[in-house]
Amino acid sequence: PPSCLRPQVRPCLAHAVSVWACDVRVESVEGEPVWCVSVSVRVCCVTGGSAGASGGESRSPDKCSQKVVSIRIDRRKTLSDLKKLLEQHVGVASTQFKVYRVYTQSQEYEMTRLGDSLQTLPSDTKLVVKLGRALKQGEFRIKIFLLDIRSVDYSKHLLDTIVAKGMTVQQFKEQIVSEIEEDPSLDYHLSVDKLRLRKKTWRSAGTIYLDSQVFEKDIHVFANFEMYLEPLKGGEKMLAATSIQVYVRRWRPSTHTVDLTDEVVVTESTPDHLRKKISEISDVPQERVDIAKVSGPA
Repeated sequence: PPSCLRPQVRPCLAHAVSVWACDVRVESVEGEPVWCVSVSVRVCCVTGGSAGASGGESRSPDKCSQKVVSIRIDRRKTLSDLKKLLEQHVGVASTQFKVYRVYTQSQEYEMTRLGDSLQTLPSDTKLVVKLGRALKQGEFRIKIFLLDIRSVDYSKHLLDTIVAKGMTVQQFKEQIVSEIEEDPSLDYHLSVDKLRLRKKTWRSAGTIYLDSQVFEKDIHVFANFEMYLEPLKGGEKMLAATSIQVYVRRWRPSTHTVDLTDEVVVTESTPDHLRKKISEISDVPQERVDIAKVSGPA
């Protein structure tokens, strides 16, 4: 591999571009079927800066080189064997890079089952290798989006993080806030007790997860799982799974305008109970509250 990928040269290694494209196809070597993995590696080396610099220091690559590496491996070998072979070309231990399988429409699925045989991969499989800690058993990678219901651009990708089986929602929120505080590129000041996590389906906000719920017991995680992190004005009002959270906006006919989005949490699925809750957050008597359902992104 290029010198800048050798493990002992830390300044270049730490700032190598983290994407490799792999084409997998069946070949025959001496009558035995094997996988031929052609790995296209784009390497960017950074000049200047010290090897021990913190992650917050900004650098830009000023020299790039590209190299194609062909690896042959018996199809009966495992993903673990393939990652071991890739180590010398990626330049880091197999635990420090991830292998993704690319499906149609460019969807990427992280391959985490190290014991799986390569025979499960069909011909012409596309793989992508990225720098970053590989998942351990019982861990899942989740995309976190910031949900700002008062903004036109209400859904923004925040970060990718890892949740472990058995972790509670409260613990996961604390982990997310800690990661945001450590990332200088994320200029958000969030308080754990004024945040909620909820399921993200396409761009819609779904189920609200309670702090006491446990991943893989109460919350089942799957590939490409996404969640919303929603800042709250005050503390969490959603305290029971049987309650219902409703976004509301006050319509002012005299000016043909609506107020900013607010929310109420109801414990009864009746219009009268909803009117009562709306009355509590406004100056409108309950008997004068009219309700109309409108379409909206959240």
